Parts: sequence; structure tokens; C-alpha cells
Amino acid sequence: MIEWDIYTKDCGQQLWDSSLLQASDHNIFQSYKWGALKQTEGWLPVRCIARNKETVVMMVQILFKTFPLHIHIGWAPGGPCIYFPKSKHNESDKILKTLFVELTNKIGKKIHIRFYCTSANSPELAYKFNRVFVRPFYKINSGFSVVLDMSYSMGDLMQKMTSKHRYYVKKSLSEDITWENKTCVNSMNNLFKIYNKMAEKKQLKKSIKTERELVKMCSTLDNYINILEGCQNNKVITSCLILSFGDKAFYLLAVTSEEGRTISASYAMIYRLFDYLKSRNITELDFGGIAPASIAAEGVDHFKKGFGGKMIEYLGEWEWSSSEWLRLAFNILMKIKNI
Repeated sequence: MIEWDIYTKDCGQQLWDSSLLQASDHNIFQSYKWGALKQTEGWLPVRCIARNKETVVMMVQILFKTFPLHIHIGWAPGGPCIYFPKSKHNESDKILKTLFVELTNKIGKKIHIRFYCTSANSPELAYKFNRVFVRPFYKINSGFSVVLDMSYSMGDLMQKMTSKHRYYVKKSLSEDITWENKTCVNSMNNLFKIYNKMAEKKQLKKSIKTERELVKMCSTLDNYINILEGCQNNKVITSCLILSFGDKAFYLLAVTSEEGRTISASYAMIYRLFDYLKSRNITELDFGGIAPASIAAEGVDHFKKGFGGKMIEYLGEWEWSSSEWLRLAFNILMKIKNI
């Protein structure tokens, strides 16, 4: 019999992360520290573990905010995680249905939850999700990404790139660039300055508004975060921020200055990043999403795809709501906020 343990208070990092890492679809956004980071932003992390006797079969961390009229809005990036060694995939719909019974008892009667499951899409799993969830009217993410298998040698990783990408990697590696891996807060200043200039020049909508957000992320995630910097003439010209959890890494943010773009420094940065991740025994790098429906994203998508990774479609975004009017109101609000 499947039973859920719902932790509305701290369940402890050791319990949560050690259990989560058993799942092959574990990810940084379901980690304990990610929940702790979001707690500093006013979210309540509610951590849920489904067990069959003593065996974990499903987990999900849901970030909740409470609004007037006792309305509870939940967001579960990267969840639920379902591929545990003894998961009952053919019963995933039944397991999820019992979760919502438990959540309404623990959290409240007026609940809307948006999930963004980063498990690979499959007809069988989508069918099970359709029995419990509905697709949102308005999506936040594309549902596509590029994932690289880091178990290959550096030579093989180079061969998997397109010929054009190999050319630019070799060209930029020949430049006089000094590379350094950093975890300190001071590196955030360099990264944010270049990010700001890039966003203004290209008129991009900034996903990170202030340097303080990056500093808080650095201090909270601690050893889960790494910054790779490339410097020329004692000046940072390219930088990327990588999150890691278990044997997986996530490419969160990358920036390159005008000087760096003239010598294609971002290509050498990815090559150096591969080498660093392999030294950390990382076996998978998620390039952080691509957006096939966006013309503005074509250049970035081309850059990510050219390094030889596998394009994947996540199971993606789904919703569960205690009432249809609440679901409709939430989707309208999301659309207005992103216009």
C-alpha cells in the first residue's frame, strides 16, 4: 500500500536528498537546497515522499504561496521525480491522486499546483498524467532541452559537435584566455555586469533582475554552484553559472562580453566546462532548455544544439486544481505577467 509523508516543516537535508538521489530523474530544482533558496523568497517548500512500505516510489517538492481567501498556489519545478528503483509506474496515476487528497488535508481546500516534470516524455507516462492532471492554458516553459552525455571522452565529445562548432572551439581555444572555476560571491559581480549589458543591447527580458538574487543563490546553494570564468588582459570576457546535484549539471546562465564575442570565447568556454564537469564525475549536462517556437531564441538554440547533445522533450507542464475557476484565474494571471 502506497502512503505519502507530507513535510510542511523541515524534514532535514540528509533525509530528503539521499532519498531523491535514488531516482534516475533527480534534479537540482527538486533538491533540498533549492527549496531552501526559494524559502528566502517567501515560498513554503512542502516536501512529499511516497513509500510502498519502506521503499520510496515517488517524490515531489512543491513550493507554496498563500494568497487572500485562503488560496494556495503551488509550483513544482522538476517534479515529480518518478523513476526510483522500485517505482510502480503503472500505478503513478493512483499514487498522484492520493497525493492531492493528502495535500488538501494538510494545506487547504483551495489549491492550484503547476508541475514541470523534467522526466523524458513517453506515451505511457503522459497517459498516466492525463488521468490526473490537465495541460495548462498558458505554458511558462517550452518543454524541450538539449542533454549531453558526459561519459564520453573529450575527444569523442569534440567529434559529436557540428563541424562549424568544432571550428569555433579550436579557434577560440587558441586565443590567450585564462580560465578559472570559482564558487565565490565576488564572481557574481562580473557575471551580472556582463549579463546586464547583454540584456540591454539585445533588448532581452531578464530572468534575473538584480545582482542580489545571484549572491543569495550563491550563498544558499553553496557547493551546488560553480562559475567558470574566462579572462583576457585581466578582464572577464565570458562566464557561465552551472548548478549541479548528484551526477547531473544544469546550465543556468551564460554571458559573453563584446570583446569575448569577437573571438568566439563562448565556444572555448563550453569545451572547458565539459572538461571541468568530467573531473567532477558529472555524467549529464542539461543545457537549460531550448525554445523552438521563439524566433528570438534561434541563435541560442543553434549554439546549444551544435555541441552534439540529444534533444529531448520533457513530460513538461501539468496542472492540478481544486476548482476550474481557480485554474482559469491562475493561467490568465500568468499570461498577463509574461506579456
